[in-house]
Amino acid sequence: MDGSPHKLVPTAGLDVRVQEATRLLMDSVPSQPTLRLILSETSRYWLTWPLCYYGSDASDFLQPDRIDAAQHFISSALSSLNPSLVAKALLFLCLCIQQLTRQCQSRSLLPDRVHSLVDFYIDVASTLLFIDTEHGESIDALESRMFLLKIYVTTGKPRKAWTTGRSALEAALLLGLHRIDQQSTDRTDRKKKLWRLIWQSDRHLSLVLGLPCAISNTHPGVRNKLGGESIVEQILYECNFLAGAVVERDQELGMADYAVTVQLDQRLQQLQHLFPPSWFDSTTNQEISVDMHYYIQIAMLQYFLLSKHIHLPYMLKSTAEPRFLPSRISTLAASRSLLQAYYQLRNDHRTKSIICEFMDFEAFSAAVTLIIGIFSEPKSGLCNYAQAAGDWAIVKSCVQTLRRTEQLLKCSIARQGAQLLEHLSMAWEGNSDAPERFESIIPFFGKVKINRAAAARTQERESGRMYPMDDVSRNPPTDARDSSLYYHDSGSQLSWENTIEFSASPSCFGYGADLGGDWQDQVCFGAAYEWAQSFSRVETTDAVAGDMRNWTLMSAP
Repeated sequence: MDGSPHKLVPTAGLDVRVQEATRLLMDSVPSQPTLRLILSETSRYWLTWPLCYYGSDASDFLQPDRIDAAQHFISSALSSLNPSLVAKALLFLCLCIQQLTRQCQSRSLLPDRVHSLVDFYIDVASTLLFIDTEHGESIDALESRMFLLKIYVTTGKPRKAWTTGRSALEAALLLGLHRIDQQSTDRTDRKKKLWRLIWQSDRHLSLVLGLPCAISNTHPGVRNKLGGESIVEQILYECNFLAGAVVERDQELGMADYAVTVQLDQRLQQLQHLFPPSWFDSTTNQEISVDMHYYIQIAMLQYFLLSKHIHLPYMLKSTAEPRFLPSRISTLAASRSLLQAYYQLRNDHRTKSIICEFMDFEAFSAAVTLIIGIFSEPKSGLCNYAQAAGDWAIVKSCVQTLRRTEQLLKCSIARQGAQLLEHLSMAWEGNSDAPERFESIIPFFGKVKINRAAAARTQERESGRMYPMDDVSRNPPTDARDSSLYYHDSGSQLSWENTIEFSASPSCFGYGADLGGDWQDQVCFGAAYEWAQSFSRVETTDAVAGDMRNWTLMSAP
């Protein structure tokens, strides 16, 4: 690497696989005019991705005003026969192509459909990176893997992103990036930023997937901070550092004391001073750049996502154990704030077109959390009605935002998330348009079942008995601590019974599963549910749709 930003590969003994891979690319690379148009239509997003360096200086990375440099870098790299450099240029081009919206002119000029082209580029790049490891690791190969990780995140493949990140982290350790001296030079600064991106990406994905982190907080490569960091960099560092402690707690498989969660929450609250008050304004600053607005909202999303994950396990237990009520309150508050940051990103004309299906899924998950909170809310006062109405308004805003995103970016995650939220909303309201039966996987959570069935139990009603949920009683969740909602009526004519059942089993979603796949086509055979809760509401001829008084929480027999 000395004297050159790129690893030198001996061409005399060059693997024939590299030559074959580059030959296959010849017919699949856009023409120079099309390439320039692609770069022009996507340049404003480049700084929201991992930096793409094309030279040895710290400032030699692609920026919106360097379209000529980008075109030259991609063209020269693809003809270089350097496997890691070819892979790097190819994956950067992948990011550009998948970011093209439906309105972009260059989409119609591509040599193949976007998804087919991206998949082909990924296959070729993965082969080249595998070949490259035989010659030793390089910074170009590491940066290529982080481009690939970004592609998997934006296309809703978090588990593939996680394994890609692990591969990058192992290579970074072999290159000694975790031992770089804190005194910066241009080239060491590039390596330090790359190391920080690698371990922080591992932390974020491990937190969401419930998997262990690769490196503990006691490791100097994680513990030592960089100097001269921006506010966003400080927040992301602190959040990902704390995420390591949350992940360690989660690996205890439910055995951790609740005091650990209280301590984690206290540490999180200490980070609030890092956030400028202006970041919480409902209106965005139109003078800041696209990438700055993006990273401000990403920092807020990560903070509130971390808060949600700290408390979520205990929110689900709070209906049975009141001592966990603070976690319920914190989880719902974090979900509301997470969605607000998501709206700030998706409703801004500068960033609404940024593709990130994993982020759309996290927003959807926050909305589902709010819905579970509404259904399981103890009916103890009028304030519950106002809070439920406010949360339903947030959920419906999420539906609208997901619908717009789907129309703009053709995102199946946004489409399926919006549809599921709409079905849950209609079931709550007693809307006659609600499907009679609906079942869907919620990736990395479990499943949801909606059943709208005729109820004719007048004699039981007259005797004042509780009406059990037939579907749940016939098919109880496996190995679940079950609490259910039953409806009790003393004088109304029964007509319909709405039942909604949530079952938590994150292991339902397999490694190869894509968040963009058909959620209704996923089946969890023999899944052991860690948590389950069912909600039932019987509609009567004089019932008010959506009236919370028609729902009563009781323990299941």
